[in-house]
Amino acid sequence: MYTEQDTQKGKSTAKGRLLIVDDESRHAESLAMMVASWGYDVKTAEDGAKAAGMLISDDFDVVLLDLHMPVADGYKVMDFIRKRGLLTRIITISGDPIHG
Repeated sequence: MYTEQDTQKGKSTAKGRLLIVDDESRHAESLAMMVASWGYDVKTAEDGAKAAGMLISDDFDVVLLDLHMPVADGYKVMDFIRKRGLLTRIITISGDPIHG
């Protein structure tokens, strides 16, 4: 998280900026609290459409992305990131069982 003093200096003490995208608000909030406690600046979005808007207006180092959401799913968000040439890493999360 940023402090007022760091913002005034144009510096951040955060290790990086993460966007957590998940339609299950309790999952997103618990992940956000955990990651923020490690020193990261964290924002959340409840669907892919809101995430796309945030990705346009702000830079994120990592997007932690649920694959299955209403409005715009994780696959659409990944396509959006690729088409825009955004320089962010993506980690996908899903409740789907692993087949293989």
